[in-house]
Amino acid sequence: MTDGQDVEQDQERSNLRLNVALCCVVVLGLVAALLGGLAIGKKYKDDGGDVAGSWWHNTTNVLLDRRSEIGGSRAGEYVGSAQISAVSLADDDEQTRTAAILESATEMANAFLNISHDDIAASVKQVRSLATGLFLKQYEKSEDGFATAARRAKAVQTSKVVWAGLVDSDPDSATVLVATTGTVANKITHFEPVSRTYRLQLDLVEQDGKWLTRDLQFVQ
Repeated sequence: MTDGQDVEQDQERSNLRLNVALCCVVVLGLVAALLGGLAIGKKYKDDGGDVAGSWWHNTTNVLLDRRSEIGGSRAGEYVGSAQISAVSLADDDEQTRTAAILESATEMANAFLNISHDDIAASVKQVRSLATGLFLKQYEKSEDGFATAARRAKAVQTSKVVWAGLVDSDPDSATVLVATTGTVANKITHFEPVSRTYRLQLDLVEQDGKWLTRDLQFVQ
């Protein structure tokens, strides 16, 4: 065998080793990509992604991050006489304004519905601070009778807001629906807590940068 033939064979063996090494790299890369793709696909599915189509359709959806609509929307549902509507995402200022409205409505619902016969004054003070207009006047007229009845019945009512939604608004007024859950205990219940759920409709107005309740009604 000549020196030239030896060099040629050495080159072929070198090329073969290189090809084997490259194949190993490619295989390992495909395995890693497959495992990574499976993990991404599972996360996509867990987050509500659409994986109802073919392999190619699902792969495209994952790459483009197409998400199916997440369940739980209450758009179209009636709460009392008002219908909930889906709206597009608002700008930062509008979101801040909406948050302030919902926070004030939530505070009022909690103040109005959380009552303890041994500390009625605190409840009355909190409601007054969040009320205005005709509602405030009506509340002030009835607060003595309300306090007397609560003390006689030794009533304790606890409540928390579980959902609040903006129904309508303009620059200085808004309507909010609030759903609450809680318990009441008094002489009638033999001081055993009994479940109570309420839905309230609150009309609010903005005064000096603060949202106050001008009307409050119980709704079905």
